[in-house]
Amino acid sequence: MASDADAPRDEVEAHNAADRSSPHRKKKPDETRGRKRVMDTKDTLGIALAYMHLVAMGATFQLIFGQPPATLSRYLADGLCILEVVLARMPEARIAWPTHEEMQEWAALVERWQPALKGCFAFVDGLNLKINEPSDPLEQNAYYNGWKCDCFESNLFLFNPLGEIIWAHINAPGCEHDSTLARTLYTKMEGLPDGMRIAADCAFTATGLAQYHIVKPLTKSQLQAYGSDRNVTVQQLCSIIRQHRTAVSIQQAAEWGMGTFQRVWGRMQLRLPACKRKRLHIIRLGVSLHNLRARLVGLNQTRTVFAPEYQGAQYERYRYTYFQTARDRVFDFV
Repeated sequence: MASDADAPRDEVEAHNAADRSSPHRKKKPDETRGRKRVMDTKDTLGIALAYMHLVAMGATFQLIFGQPPATLSRYLADGLCILEVVLARMPEARIAWPTHEEMQEWAALVERWQPALKGCFAFVDGLNLKINEPSDPLEQNAYYNGWKCDCFESNLFLFNPLGEIIWAHINAPGCEHDSTLARTLYTKMEGLPDGMRIAADCAFTATGLAQYHIVKPLTKSQLQAYGSDRNVTVQQLCSIIRQHRTAVSIQQAAEWGMGTFQRVWGRMQLRLPACKRKRLHIIRLGVSLHNLRARLVGLNQTRTVFAPEYQGAQYERYRYTYFQTARDRVFDFV
């Protein structure tokens, strides 16, 4: 473990690594020459967070922060680079596959809201975000979504009952189907403990062992087949319909998670860059900030429905102390 004397050196090395790896910044300016910085580190962090949060274009940020385009773009690049490094170091912002104990805890929260649903601990759904049209015709064809008649990139998110993202597949071409993106998720589902399941919609077609760990509603043809089957009794048909309605109801939780992700981080409502690296950088920041907000602030529809006790006075005191600690870590680094 590094000592306290090594901390400043580690921070400088991380900052230099962020400058080299950032898709937004090609060259590090010489800090020993030229004018002094007109904005401090807190202002730079504010520009980065405003960029991710507001549904606004570049001219609006110039008016808010009072900077010309060249200066604003330079500080925005610095802020996004540093923010990515800081969030990568914070466990509250990371995506982590849950343990068996966490699965059981989350499944108990879901079962309290839907008693007929046993062992469901997460909800998965896809999200398409608009992008600028790529200049390469082949790349543009890959990202063109014929159903929506525009260029999109596809994402797949797995939410828990507390509104946190615990698994994600991001920045895929818009022509790919949700079930195709979920191949790695199906592999993880095969290793789930017995009785643990994930809620999904009809688009997900799991096979093998994964099909026993997925909860999804029936299609229209399946409902008609059960209704016309004379071997199915009335009691069995009523049970099938109840299970179908429960699966439809629980899938709404994934929509709540998608809505929170897009409404809070307004950058996701605008067209993302056509460059893959820049787009990946922005989406990865959005996911990390979403988890940080879900764990430290806790204000989202999913948590309100499944875990209302987390909104009490005791949690408010815990949240304030935890947020102060996280904020100090961010400011100490930048």
